[in-house]
Amino acid sequence: MKMDSAGRAENVVSENSGRDEPSDLDVENLTHEELLEITRRTVNDIVAADRFLKVLPQDVTLDEVNSAIAVHYGQSITIFVERNDDVTLSVTVPQRDSTVLDLKKRIKTTMMLYLRRHKIDTKVSWRYIWRTYSLSFNGVKLNDDRAQLHKLGIVHHSTVKFVKKLRVKTPLIND
Repeated sequence: MKMDSAGRAENVVSENSGRDEPSDLDVENLTHEELLEITRRTVNDIVAADRFLKVLPQDVTLDEVNSAIAVHYGQSITIFVERNDDVTLSVTVPQRDSTVLDLKKRIKTTMMLYLRRHKIDTKVSWRYIWRTYSLSFNGVKLNDDRAQLHKLGIVHHSTVKFVKKLRVKTPLIND
């Protein structure tokens, strides 16, 4: 789509696009679902044509596009998170002043997106996960949520792992 001289949206279809859409698309008569589909296809075409963004999935979100652009310009870093079931998630966090808490929030967002894309319908209790597991980098548990990632040595393409927390059971004292 491009804007004409009066500021109205004008659909421009290239001859190579293979679509049967008319160049003077009547936007006012389209349903909401049709507009969503046109928008989704247009975004997918733009992402697929860009040499930096073409690695993104078909149902890309705005957050994923912004993260990929930020990584490309060095404003964000990608951290690989290994789960205990051999699934590795790629998580993007801002390079400057990111904390362990920021990483945990991004892990949650990325994991929920992963579950949705793989059509896994399950409820995840993040409270249980953070109570049961810690993040570990080079054998050091990341227990301080306020600790900055760069001060812990976590840089672009570092790998962080989930490790089970060991709880010390206190014996019951009988009087």
